[in-house]
Amino acid sequence: SADDTATSTDLFPSTSVLLLSRTGCVYAASPILFDGALYPRKAVIDASHHLRGEIDRLDNNNPAKPEEAMLWRRAKAAVHHLDEAFGTLTDRSMYVKANALPSSRDGPQSSKEWPIATQGPLVVVPEVSDVPTPSADGAGSSCIVPFSGTGAGSACVSGFAVGRVVNTEDGANNPRVDVGVMSAGSTILPRFDFESEADADALDEKLEGVAAIVEIVEFESPPSPQEIDGAGFKANSTLRCTLIPDPVDGSALHHVTERGIVTVTTNAVDIIAQMVASSASSSGREPAPEELISTSAWSLLEVSSPAALEGVGLSGDAHLGHILLATASDGSIEAVNITAAQYLHEASKMSSENASERALAVVSSAQTESDEALKAMESLPPLHELIAPLLEDISSGLAGMGKIVGGATRPQDANPGTVATVLNTKSSCEKDVVLPLKELHSLTTVRRELLQDMYESQMTQIEELRKMVETLRERTAKSNEKKEQVEENATALSQRSAAVLTAARDLVPTITEAEHQYFTQLKRYDATTKKWQGHLDAMKNRADKLSDEASAQSVPPSLDDIGANELTHMNELVKGQGSHLKLAARKLEKLGRETKRITQAVGLDEVHGVGVTKGKENVHGQ
Repeated sequence: SADDTATSTDLFPSTSVLLLSRTGCVYAASPILFDGALYPRKAVIDASHHLRGEIDRLDNNNPAKPEEAMLWRRAKAAVHHLDEAFGTLTDRSMYVKANALPSSRDGPQSSKEWPIATQGPLVVVPEVSDVPTPSADGAGSSCIVPFSGTGAGSACVSGFAVGRVVNTEDGANNPRVDVGVMSAGSTILPRFDFESEADADALDEKLEGVAAIVEIVEFESPPSPQEIDGAGFKANSTLRCTLIPDPVDGSALHHVTERGIVTVTTNAVDIIAQMVASSASSSGREPAPEELISTSAWSLLEVSSPAALEGVGLSGDAHLGHILLATASDGSIEAVNITAAQYLHEASKMSSENASERALAVVSSAQTESDEALKAMESLPPLHELIAPLLEDISSGLAGMGKIVGGATRPQDANPGTVATVLNTKSSCEKDVVLPLKELHSLTTVRRELLQDMYESQMTQIEELRKMVETLRERTAKSNEKKEQVEENATALSQRSAAVLTAARDLVPTITEAEHQYFTQLKRYDATTKKWQGHLDAMKNRADKLSDEASAQSVPPSLDDIGANELTHMNELVKGQGSHLKLAARKLEKLGRETKRITQAVGLDEVHGVGVTKGKENVHGQ
């Protein structure tokens, strides 16, 4: 098939390890072979073919290409080591055994004794604004584990996770997990410590950019009472930590310290692997839409002072279930159902997200209404802009009327000029003063009504807000009561679950090792029987077919088919058999007479005579 003929480089990642330094750098080392370990035969052959192809492709004798000479020397050393470790692959078995220990047959310059070189750094774990205080033994509180996610795209990307404890200035010890990825395949090839300094620096420089940190998760935790000394100051001590990949959920990690366990779930490795695989397969086509990285962290188990965690174990067994067992320093054992705890966390997360969405919808609605009101207010021109022209007209009219002085002219003394002046003054007063005053009165009346409506609307909204606040207070009080009830129920359910788990563990049927081997042998026999049943049925059918054919072709023999010579031989055989039978009868008769004589001599004739006679008759009868 195509899978059998394709060349893979799976052997190189399986014989490589990642190392974490105290400075936060990630290094690699290869090859790491264990004596007696079994490796797929195809993977070893493919790795050897890949290295030999590199040797044939690279030019070792061209001074103008020193980089190719360097890569040629690396591939040559790696091929030599693989040939000595796995030997000549002449057999056809599926797996081959590694011989990693040197022997007398390997000679004094065996590649099995070559020291392995560290490669890198591949990536530097980013720091944060923390206090990097080392622990009591001088080693930093950090660890590194493989983290492949759910396995999607593992052929092109390998994942790892770095766990540590961040010491903050306020005395808290925050668990932190850094998730990284690196390219798989032939990225890390075997290298040894006899390389020249120039070759080592150049090869390490080629490894820059093959790994990256894609997600950082820091879980904030409050300071522990143990961190406060007698003088009231916070003692900033570093906790030891470890990371445990989940045996069931490939996207989960458990960060363990003596204070508790924090579970981190992320799809970062899967998303990056899918992006790399899609970009490699969809060259020249429109790329698929990218998914977002989703990460969550939550506290799985907390230990109260002065107790501390001493041992943690995870199980994915079909009988025990997906559980975590933790042992504390006070001797107590806690069993946690990881699946149930994860479901509770996801349910609470979804409820909080729904509440946030509802609150956001309320705020958005209120904001929309306020925006509409603001737009309506902005559409109205300010009052001072409307009344300013009117006030100017009124001022001008009054100023013009101030030029007329006196008002004591009697009616009989009025002349046409006086009457004309009065009429002109009246007209100017109506035009320049009275009409602007009426228009000003109209504008102020309309604006007063508008402001009154706005005031009443705002008072109504304030009253609704007061009612909403009262409703929220009542709901908060009810939610607190329900929360207390749920916490009490959760504690009771946890105790019941632990009791049920303990009882169920005792009910699980167990068998001895001998019984297990016996049942295994029975299964093997059953498989062998099923394997040969078909062959036996085929042989039976074939035999029946041959028997039927022989029966159909055979006919009963007749005397006509027998020749004269055969008849003569048959007659002679019958005569010879008759002679032998007569001779035997005479001998038997002679023995009978002798026996009868002896029995008569000893007085047993009556007892045994009949028996002898009957025996003789029986002999003749036969």
